[in-house]
Parts: sequence; structure tokens; C-alpha cells
Amino acid sequence: MKKAINVLYLENKDIKKSAARMFKIVFTTLLLFFSVQAPAQVFVPFSYWKGLAPLTVTSPSPLYIVAGYDSVITVTGGMGVYTWSNTAGDGSSITSTSDPDHFLDPSADYVARATNFATDVITVRSGSLTATVNVTTYALPLAISPTTWIMQVTPPGPTKTFVGGGGCLMGANCTGGAFAFSVVSGGGSITSPGGVFTAPAAPGTTVVQVADSIGNTATATITVVNVLTISPITLKIAVFSTNAFSAIAGTPAYTYTVIPGTGGTGTVVAGTGVYTAPSTTGTNTVRVTDTIPNTSDSAVTIIKPVDIKVGQYFACALYNEGSVKCWGQNTYGQLGLATGSTASVGNDATEIGGANLFVDLGTGRTATSIAVGYDHACALLDNATVKCWGRNSDGQLGKGNTTNLGDNIGEMGDSLTAINLGAGRTATEVYAFGYFSCAKLDDNSVKCWGDNLYGQMGVASTADVGNAANEMGDNLAAMSLGTGRTATKLAGGQYFVCALLDNATLKCWGRNNKGQLGKNNLFNLGDGANEMGDNLTAINVDGNGGAPRTVSDVVAGVEYVCVIRDNSTAICWGEGDAGELGDGDPGDGEYGDEAGEMAVRASINMGAGFATLTNLYTSSQNTCAKDNANMFKCWGRNNEGQLLVGDTTNVKTPPAAALNVGTGLVVSKFYSNYRTLCALITNDRIKCWGRGTDSGGGAAHGIFISTSAAHLGDNSPGEVGDNLGYINH
Repeated sequence: MKKAINVLYLENKDIKKSAARMFKIVFTTLLLFFSVQAPAQVFVPFSYWKGLAPLTVTSPSPLYIVAGYDSVITVTGGMGVYTWSNTAGDGSSITSTSDPDHFLDPSADYVARATNFATDVITVRSGSLTATVNVTTYALPLAISPTTWIMQVTPPGPTKTFVGGGGCLMGANCTGGAFAFSVVSGGGSITSPGGVFTAPAAPGTTVVQVADSIGNTATATITVVNVLTISPITLKIAVFSTNAFSAIAGTPAYTYTVIPGTGGTGTVVAGTGVYTAPSTTGTNTVRVTDTIPNTSDSAVTIIKPVDIKVGQYFACALYNEGSVKCWGQNTYGQLGLATGSTASVGNDATEIGGANLFVDLGTGRTATSIAVGYDHACALLDNATVKCWGRNSDGQLGKGNTTNLGDNIGEMGDSLTAINLGAGRTATEVYAFGYFSCAKLDDNSVKCWGDNLYGQMGVASTADVGNAANEMGDNLAAMSLGTGRTATKLAGGQYFVCALLDNATLKCWGRNNKGQLGKNNLFNLGDGANEMGDNLTAINVDGNGGAPRTVSDVVAGVEYVCVIRDNSTAICWGEGDAGELGDGDPGDGEYGDEAGEMAVRASINMGAGFATLTNLYTSSQNTCAKDNANMFKCWGRNNEGQLLVGDTTNVKTPPAAALNVGTGLVVSKFYSNYRTLCALITNDRIKCWGRGTDSGGGAAHGIFISTSAAHLGDNSPGEVGDNLGYINH
């Protein structure tokens, strides 16, 4: 024996280890053999058995394992030599973790039965000690669904229900209990056992956990993001116009769709959010969806223009529901934006269509009509009051001062008060000319305020009115139009006014440097005493010494006047240098400035194809006529393409060709106040042409919106007819 022991202590460590192991095996085997086979004949010292710890399975008992899965089972105590066995087949097995002979290792690899909800008994022996563990199989490993989720903060983000699956719940077939849910990290809360997660109020990452009855866990990661919001959240937009929607927060990528409402259905580019309104009024909903998917909706109201008015370098449109929008030059706040900026609007792609702001007329207020001067605008509101904004150099805003309005924050909306027209007085019509404004009141009187350099206020003075305190309200005198006479319509130029009276006669006053007052002289009227009322005689519109004629309509340019007479013919007088009088300019370019001219004024020959005259329109030095078949003809100044014929040659008589705004298009309304002309087409769209820059020929002021061209209509064929684009307002 001593020799054998000496052999075991070899220098090689691996051999030493193997020898020691062999000795222990042999010794323990002998002990086991004699203790089991011949316990009566073999004496085992009591001190050896006394030193053994109880044999204990440290793995849970009973043990639950997914069918077919493996697990390591561990024991402590015993003699240090272990024998493992199990009772069931069905694919189950147990093998010592590192000792194929099952002797020395206190742990074993167990492969569970293949059958769900079946039990196997594992036995481990060490000497005379025995321990068992029951192993029950179940169907699936514990899982949580979904394992990842993205949701919005609360409020208003919705809750999310998480579901546990698989695992083992105490009871028959591992189905007798409920899963337990908890928040492991991050914000928010989750109900247990319901699994309903409520997001926190701030974005971040949250981990939630589900646990079964035997301690298995599974986790899910939740990304909490800010609320997805579409911008703008509401939109009012004109037919055919465009607007670029955008998404705020949420989780990209975004997809845009249109949900039909009343009226026509617009279109939207799914990936960019560019929306195009339909051709008819109504409502749509534009929806953005992110990848969660969360959604956000914008309520879209589609409106249409019913009137268009043009100032010196800007334009305003009135819409069917009473809103007003302006674009172009904004030097004096004439666009009514009150954003604190006086930059032009319409000369940048981000300022077109739905991006262009509406004029804030006040809480609950809408407009029934609009008027524009050179650099200011006025609106008659639904409550019969008048508000004006923009340039106020001469008191044309009627506020008792010369402060511009609309060019600073806090000057529009409810902050812009109605003009004081006198105690108990309301307005039925509003007008704006040059640098002054007028209103027809509920008692049929007319009051004007603003520039009065040439007596256009008709108050026997040349002092401006409305630019100082105590000049408005009851202190603002009404025009004296003659005993018993009232006005049915006003027309005006830069420094003069004409009134079509209730007896179908016409009176004009103010500046008369071109004969525009039709008095056969060049004397201003209204700036001195005894020049108004009955002293102001009606203009002779008989013409050619014929039968007495009356006036059915009146329009005015900068320094000329045109009327439609009761026999549906037209005559014009005043300045005619550019051909705006339509008479071919046979004389000195002016008419009505010399004795006897008005009595023999010939009517305008509208030319072949023109039927019965129904409407006249004027601009700075252009005149247009419309017949009852919707033919339009225009003549006069054309240096900037005002006549829309593709050149810059003035035309001094009505042309043979009709105004070309596009194939099959019919002009519904037409307006100009300077050298830019705009037409409202019967398809509810707007086209503008003529001058696109200010008087200095500088940068475009945006009145064309779709282009920064200095002029439109002067380059054939690229700027006329079908090639003339619509205004995206």
C-alpha cells in the first residue's frame, strides 16, 4: 500500500490529481460496498458518518421546466459521491454535469420530458442519504407581448396593454393563477395583473416586467415620445390652393392622407404633406400617421374668393364666409398681418396658399365687403362697422392720428377698433381711394376722411380729415350732394371723388388737373365755399348733343372717369395720354378740360363682336369693358403688360381681340388700382398681371405670388392666356 501511495505523488500535477481522485473513488466504493452488502460485518467509524451534512436539493422543489428544455439540478451535503436517476422516459435524461460516472459532481444536467404538463421524479443518492425533486413540464417559456413599444406621453397618449404568455402559473397544468406586472425602470405605471401601462408625462424609456408564479420573468422596453401633432391643426384654404402640412414630434416616418368630408376631396402627397384643395367648398380632414402608429388630424375648411381688390402694390381677396386675405407689399402694414414684420408676402414659396395669414378682423367678426386705396385697406364688417389698416399718412384710417396700423404686433383683431362714424350711425358701403376713404351710412349720407389736398372731402377746405383728434364721429361732416339727393355709388381717383346719385345723375369734386370733374375746365371743386350741394351741378353725359342721357354706372382711374349710360353706351373723360379714354386720343390727350367738350362727347366704339355693355373697369390708366356674353376688352397703357397681349404697346381704342386669360375662361370680376390688374375667374380662381415690382423697379413685392417677375403679360406667348398662372392664395 505504501508503494502504491508513493506512486500517486508524482511530480506531474495532472497525474497527482488523477491518483488522488482514484484513491477517493476506491476508498469510498469499498465503504459503500461493505455498508450496503455486508453492513453487519463492516465497522464504519461513527465519526465519519457524524461529519456528513444532510443531502439537500438546492434547486426549487417542485421544479418547473419547459417541455424538452434542460436545467441544472444541484445538491449539497452527503458523502461527496452522488448517484442520479429519474423515473420517466419520454425523452428525459439526467447526466452529471462534469463527471460521466455520476459520482463526484453535486450537480447534474437534466433534460425534461417532451410531454407538456407531465411530472418526473429525480432521485440523488449519496451513501445512505437520498433526496428527490419533482419536475413538472409546461408548454412555453414565459414571454411578454409586445417586447418593444413606442407611445406618446400622457396626456393625451393612449394606454397600452401588455400580455404575458407561456410560463407557469400555479394550479393544474400551470394555468391556475395570474401574471404579475411591474415597472422595472423609467416612468409610467402598469396595472397588475391587468398589464395596462400608462405612459408618463415626459418622454423617455421605460422597462416593464411580467413574472409568472415560479419566478420566471420577461421584459418589454417602451419608448415614450412627445405627442404627434400635425401643423397646422386647423386650416382655412381657398379652392385649388396648396398648403404644406408638417408633423411635430411623434416617431418618423410620417404618412399623410385625406379623409373626405363635405364638398370636394383634396389631395395630399403621402410623403411630404403637400395638400391641394379641391375645386369646391366644403371640409376635409388631413391626417398624419407615424410609425407607432399614432395619428393627428387637421380640420380643413375650403373656401372660395368672391371679390378681389388691388392696391398700388398689393391685393386683397374677400371669401365666401367673410374672411379676408391680402398679399404683396407690406411696407405700411396694409396686409393686416400684425406680425411685427413689414416684409412683403407672396415672393417666397413658404408664403403661398395656406401659409399666408388671414386678416384678423376681431373676435367673431367677418367682412361683407372690402376696399383698398394705394397703401391701405378697409373692410365693412358683418355688424355694419368699418375697420381700416395700413398706411395712415393723411388720416385715411380714421383714427384721429397718422399712425400706421397693422405693421406691429397688437394692432389688429380686437385691438383695431371700428371707425367712429357718428352717434348711432352704421355703414352700408365702404370705399378707399388713393390716400383717403369713404363710407355710405345707414341714413344714405356719405362721409369721407383722409387726404384732402384738393378738396376731395367736399368740406370747403384742403386740410386733411381724420388725422387729428376731434375730427371723426359727429365732428365728421357728411357730403353735401344737393337738396334731397343721396348717393347710390361712389367712384374715385387719386385725388377726386364722384357720386352716382339716386336720380341717375353724376357729380364729381376734388382735383381737376385733367378735366376729370367733367366741368369743361381745370378748377378744383370742394376746396372752397359754395362749391358743393346744389352749387355742384351734375355732369353733362348726353354726348354728341343728343337726347338727355342718365348714368347707370361709374368707374374712375387715377385721373379720369368713365360711365355707362342708360342706353348701354360708355363715355370717358379726363386724362387720356395712354389711350385709356378709348377714343383714339384725337386731341391733346385730355377731355373735359375745355369749354363745350362734354356736351359733344362721343360714345366709345367697342368694335366688332362686342354685344351689350354691362360693366366697366378701370385701373391707373387702363379701361376694360364686359358685355352680356362675357366678352372682355381692354385698352390704354400697356408699358408693363397691363393689356395681356404679350407686348408693351399702348392701345387707344377697344381692340378686336378679347382679353386672353386662358382657353374657355370667363372673367367674373376685375379690379385694379394702379398698374397691376387681377381677375376673378368664374372657376373661382384668380389671375394677376401687369407690374410686379414697386415704382423703383426693385425687388418683386409678391402680388403675383407664384413668380417674382417684374412684369407679367408683356412677353408673348409665355405670359398670356393659358401660360398665365393662377394665384396660389
